[in-house]
Amino acid sequence: RLLDDADVFPDLDATLRRRFPDEPYRRRFGAIAERLRRTRHHLTGDPGPTGGRYDGPAELLDDLAVIQRALVADGLARVATGSVQDFRWQVETFGFHLAELEVRQHAAVHRAAAAALAAASAQGIPTRPDAEVGVGVTLGEVLETFRAIDRVRKRFGAAAAGRVVVSFTERVADVTDVLDLAEVAIGPAARDIDVVPLFESAVALESADGVLGPILADGRYRRHLEGRGNRQEVMLGYSDSNKESGFLAANWQLHRAQAALVAVADAAGVELTIFHGRGGTVGRGGGRLDRAVLGQPRGTVRGRLKVTEQGEVVASRYGNPAIALRHLELLAGAVIIADAEDRAGPGALGDGSRISKDDPGQRSSSGQVTAVDHGLMDRLATASAAAYRSLVYDDPGFAAFFRQLTPIDVLTTMRLGSRPASRSSRHADDEFGIERLRAIPWGFAWAQARVEVPGWYGLGTAVDTLVRDEGPAALERLGVLYRSWPYLTAVIDHAELAIARSDFGVARRYAAFARADGDAERWRRIEDEYARTAEVILAITGRSRLLATSPAIARAIALRNPDIDTLSELQVGRLARLRSLPADAPGRADLERLVRLTVSGIAAGLQVTG
Repeated sequence: RLLDDADVFPDLDATLRRRFPDEPYRRRFGAIAERLRRTRHHLTGDPGPTGGRYDGPAELLDDLAVIQRALVADGLARVATGSVQDFRWQVETFGFHLAELEVRQHAAVHRAAAAALAAASAQGIPTRPDAEVGVGVTLGEVLETFRAIDRVRKRFGAAAAGRVVVSFTERVADVTDVLDLAEVAIGPAARDIDVVPLFESAVALESADGVLGPILADGRYRRHLEGRGNRQEVMLGYSDSNKESGFLAANWQLHRAQAALVAVADAAGVELTIFHGRGGTVGRGGGRLDRAVLGQPRGTVRGRLKVTEQGEVVASRYGNPAIALRHLELLAGAVIIADAEDRAGPGALGDGSRISKDDPGQRSSSGQVTAVDHGLMDRLATASAAAYRSLVYDDPGFAAFFRQLTPIDVLTTMRLGSRPASRSSRHADDEFGIERLRAIPWGFAWAQARVEVPGWYGLGTAVDTLVRDEGPAALERLGVLYRSWPYLTAVIDHAELAIARSDFGVARRYAAFARADGDAERWRRIEDEYARTAEVILAITGRSRLLATSPAIARAIALRNPDIDTLSELQVGRLARLRSLPADAPGRADLERLVRLTVSGIAAGLQVTG
């Protein structure tokens, strides 16, 4: 390799020989550094020579492998397995692209684009790139997206892009449409596209296995999948189901969906990776990720985990290197434990097993998680969803109550995400309708008002209903399951965190904004459910106070709250003034800016947005 370096970089080789005449490894790394500089010039478009660059990270990995073998042969194994191996791991992990770019689009947009192409072909007329196939989306833009994916792959490597997440996947055509569009846009390179169905809503989660089964059985798609190593990724959204059904019901829907999807993939001989679309708040799947991993159904991990880290979660988990290392250690440990237990068999490691939709008799550390327990969770989820929906959806006055209680009117004017706060509507007066409001501003608004309704509402009523119908033994069984079944442990602990972060002393100041008929009763229902849920959490866990086993979290909340309370008080006062001013009032812009600053401050203090 040193001779090759001399041929490609003669001037550099002469310089390195003068500086390091007896250090061949230094000279080799000097040449590698020069190749990387030229690679960077090529990838970024910076001025500078590009000849002799790496065509891809595989070439760099080959160079490092040769160096490692030579170091071992020279008796320098410690160096080979130390800093050189660290460098090799970085290249394997990040390549030349750092992070993969994934594309997400609604199935209806792809459906309309495919239909437009088919119609033009049938009529023998040219396609119209400016034809609208979605709100603000043209056919040309859809096709150009696939061309952009292809350009990224060619420039930065195959690992840089290629996954297309299809939201609202409902049928086989929703994945084959992607392949059709990709073939039109990039021809044979379409074989490198990975289609990722996304299931978000409560209905979608319940029917996810019924959708995936026919997809994997489709002849054309299966041939495509074989070319991708018979590996399929499916994304599950944690937000919409919670907003539709409430905390407990959504968690149980997600749990059942994972087990069902794995069963379908296993039957088809396909390796499934579940991509968890979690957010920062408990209502969007936030909380201790390691505990959530251990609570997943059996067979859903298998050494692979993919999860979104969004917004404030990135800063809180990775902003401090020590905290980042600890978080990754816990997460990696959870994946290893889950994978080992899956391989060894349920209960073999003495840890709590994970329940399966089709195999509920998995062992826990204190016995069986039985089909009876499975039914118990079904009943809890049903009762919880009924309580939640009766508050949020069955009451026609709730949307107006929510608009007054929370600062949602301010949040929707802030540029906080890639999508508008509400899905499109022809009716301007329906801007904040609960059905159309996206899950992120929904959760963010409740957090700002210091009452995380999406993280616990309905749990207390569900448990009370169960105990009333089935007696105290049901509560005792929940206590046993909490201590022995990681899934229920994670669910209850996450609800406990959301309850502990809610501050009704402050929240009542926001509730004072809601003065319409029935608003006092709506607020009373929320307060009653809060007290009820806190009580059942203590009863299930057997503890005397919230966060008794999480003193660090309890202390952090206690330390932060005084400052957050001050910001909340400031926000309430300025929000009252802002809402009393006409849209064109002098000074309104300054007042809006101040309220937005309080939003940012409260979010930073709570470490929660949406």
